[in-house]
Amino acid sequence: EFKENIRFIGYDYTELHEMVPVEILPPEYGGTAEPREYSSFYKKLADFEPKLLAYWKQFKNL
Repeated sequence: EFKENIRFIGYDYTELHEMVPVEILPPEYGGTAEPREYSSFYKKLADFEPKLLAYWKQFKNL
């Protein structure tokens, strides 16, 4: 069930735009919304990396 809900989208955002309106996506994802500042998110993600890797190990063999 978990794997069925994850999609990996490359640099062609056509599939993403079929799922998410371009009006709410920032330009870096082919959208028309205002650009976003991600530096604080990236910091939190880096801090959380050990837990994310532990979760990934649990689910990768499902």
